[in-house]
Amino acid sequence: MRTRRRLLAALAVALPLPAAWAQTGRVPIVTRLVKSLLELETRLAQAASAGDAATLQTLLADDFEMRVARRPGVPTPRAEWLATLARQPAPPAEIEQIAAHDHGAVVDASFVLRSAKAVPLFIVDTWTRDGDAWRLKVRYAAPVARNAPRVPGESDEAVIPKKY
Repeated sequence: MRTRRRLLAALAVALPLPAAWAQTGRVPIVTRLVKSLLELETRLAQAASAGDAATLQTLLADDFEMRVARRPGVPTPRAEWLATLARQPAPPAEIEQIAAHDHGAVVDASFVLRSAKAVPLFIVDTWTRDGDAWRLKVRYAAPVARNAPRVPGESDEAVIPKKY
């Protein structure tokens, strides 16, 4: 019995756990939905930084609008958003910490959009199915501030590292 316990203890110490398991107890899994939304969001971000109006036109719903945290009651309509990006393209950016929530014909994607030239943004995009394609209907955006006050109900859990 004593030998068995020593063997189990030795195995427990000798077998390293992956970092994600050790930190959070959860294994990161990238679903097909997250992968497809990451591809859509990447196309959108690349088109916005390249000033590619044709690609942006295909990705946006006709009634697209953007709402920002600084002025939540004043939406930016599709035409104005496209005109602003035509005058001043977005800086190249990377998408981090993406999550997707499927509601049937509607999918919400949330992520951090990080650029070397601007403050990181927390984005929530609402995509709607249009035949075989997805169109961006609404974008909600807010700057990510490290020293912002906590949101009621906010978790202290660490970020789960994902590999795409």
